[in-house]
Amino acid sequence: MPRNGPAPGTAAQWLARAKGDLAIAQLPLPEKGFLEDLVFHAQWAAEKSLKAVYQHHGWAFRYTHDLEELITGLKRLGLQIPATVEAVVVLTVRPFITPGKLWHGLNSNSAPNTSFAAQLPLVSRS
Repeated sequence: MPRNGPAPGTAAQWLARAKGDLAIAQLPLPEKGFLEDLVFHAQWAAEKSLKAVYQHHGWAFRYTHDLEELITGLKRLGLQIPATVEAVVVLTVRPFITPGKLWHGLNSNSAPNTSFAAQLPLVSRS
C-alpha cells in the first residue's frame, strides 16, 4: 500500500518496538507454545529495525512486511547492508504463521536464529 506522507514514529520508537519483538522471539518456547509464533516476532523485529533506518534518514518506505523489499530500498538509497542483515530475508517467508503448517527451516527443539539483531543498528550508522 503506498504511503501518503511520512511514516509515524521516530527511528528510536521503531527500534524500541523492534527490541521488544526481539525479546519475545528469544524467549524459550513455552509448553504448548508454537515455534512459528517466536519466528513471527523475529520477523517483526527485523522489519521494524529496517524501518527505523528509513526513519533515521527521513526516507519514506512503502507499507510492507517484505524484508527483501525494505533491504533493496536501503541499497538503492546508497546504504551498504551487511550480509548478516541481508540474511533476515528468510523470515519474510510466512507459511509458518498458518495454523497446522510449520516453517520447514525450523525444528521444535530450537528457538529461531536471531543473531542478526546485533547487526541491525549498524545499518543506521552507515
